[in-house]
Amino acid sequence: MGKGVCNKCGAAQTNRNRRPHQRVKSMVLEWTALHQEELLQDWQLCKNMQTPFTIEPLE
Repeated sequence: MGKGVCNKCGAAQTNRNRRPHQRVKSMVLEWTALHQEELLQDWQLCKNMQTPFTIEPLE
């Protein structure tokens, strides 16, 4: 019984540690969707050795 509880606690801890990463990934994907045009414009500037514009950061 005790060993099973420890395994479940370990799994819960692992899942808890992964959730923030999933949340961050979701936020970054949302940010890129909101700023897609700006990112593409900046990419073109960088390809032409020009300074990119500032894009609003992720909050």
